[in-house]
Amino acid sequence: MTGTNNLAYPYAIPHIRPYTELAADLASNNVARYNFITPNQCDDMHDSCPPLNDRTFQGDSWLATALSQITNSEAYQNNGAIFILWDEGQTCDGPIGMIVLSRLAKGGGYASTNYYTHSSTLRTLQEIFEVAPFLGDAANAANLSDLFTPVDRISTIILSSFFARRMGGFNSIFSACHRAAQTLFYGPPICVIGAA
Repeated sequence: MTGTNNLAYPYAIPHIRPYTELAADLASNNVARYNFITPNQCDDMHDSCPPLNDRTFQGDSWLATALSQITNSEAYQNNGAIFILWDEGQTCDGPIGMIVLSRLAKGGGYASTNYYTHSSTLRTLQEIFEVAPFLGDAANAANLSDLFTPVDRISTIILSSFFARRMGGFNSIFSACHRAAQTLFYGPPICVIGAA
């Protein structure tokens, strides 16, 4: 994503932005159609850091602040969707958490019983942005349409990942979608260079 991990890579500079810029971009409605947000290592529910020293509470606190900014934005209120994903479960193979927030989601506490993988998320994003061919196992995965009421189009995607620096799947999603839509990545540079 950064030209052989080069933070000065010319393509990355306008597309990979510090998280501190997100609030102003949301307030001015200057966000891309696809936005990948990842918290830093203290707020991604992986490391315990002062002053809270509780990785779950740290992640919850960060997410509460981020969600307040996003859900109050025009980008979200105009048929936007927020996908909150984890890359690993309590055990090695899951279940892996995902929460979808959108005015277009089924809501009412709906929980799907369908089997989804990270490839399902990739397939869904490729379908939304009309990016082909499907990458990797996205060709074999079910999309996430079961989570939404029938709609014409989701206008803005905001993807937030916990533990993103350890999972390459989101780099694939970012790579697929940035070709078809204006894309921004908000987060610390360490997450941009994460394992592929």
